[in-house]
Amino acid sequence: MMNIVASFFGGWTVGGSFTRSAVNSMSGAQTPLAGVISGIIALIALEFMTPAFYYIPSAALGAMMLMAVLTMIEMSLIKKIWKIYKWDLLPFLAAFGTSFYKLEYGVLAGTGISILIMLSREARPKYYLEKDDSKKSLTILLMENLTYPGVDALNKTIYSEINKNFEIKTLYLDMSTMVRIDFTILKNFEFMKDELFKMGISLQFINFTRDSVKYKFYNAGLIPDNPIFKDQTNFLSMLLESKTDDAKNYQSEGEISKIKYLKTGVNEEDDVEFVGNILENNNFVVN
Repeated sequence: MMNIVASFFGGWTVGGSFTRSAVNSMSGAQTPLAGVISGIIALIALEFMTPAFYYIPSAALGAMMLMAVLTMIEMSLIKKIWKIYKWDLLPFLAAFGTSFYKLEYGVLAGTGISILIMLSREARPKYYLEKDDSKKSLTILLMENLTYPGVDALNKTIYSEINKNFEIKTLYLDMSTMVRIDFTILKNFEFMKDELFKMGISLQFINFTRDSVKYKFYNAGLIPDNPIFKDQTNFLSMLLESKTDDAKNYQSEGEISKIKYLKTGVNEEDDVEFVGNILENNNFVVN
């Protein structure tokens, strides 16, 4: 029955117990027909050879099981994990050690430690700080996607930097690495923006790469319907790198950040004309 259900989800075919499945694998079994053959052999053995089984030592049966599962332990893989990321060995060691007591506890121990390692990584997001020469602005570039467990660490970083430099007037959060976001993080950003506003600090979210993420920020009221750029250099770079044969026109209705482009040439004078037309005809926000 389990093999029938597993066939709908790409599961592995099993032959009964864990050791029996291992024996089938070592024997070169590839299809469920192996289960039919082993079942017939088991019936014949139970019918005619049961008395002879009485004299087989238990140690011999145990040795057969050990030899069957011994090949499932890849020592080379363990060495590779140790070289790449040692923390990934913890779930393996916990599951292996606890399995001597009960197999179910081993599975739970390995799964639980894997979840804890994942949460510890999410709770400490990596970021890069870029300070303005005038010390009036601070940019925080998240090096990975931000999730709920990492919000508290980000908050502590922001307020710690503000306490170190009371001259900060603008705080930029670079969203270029954000591929998804949930309501809890947006609510935290909303609260943070209000708190920083009371302190005389403007919180700006810049450099979105996913329209879906930008749309959620827009719906939460955290960004205006016009794109925000950190400075004029950042703004001009975006424009000059995105030239095509279409007319450039920022559209704020319907979907956010639907951008078409103004036809321009390849020399510097045409580029200046291109940028001038964009600034004149669109309401881009350049801090």
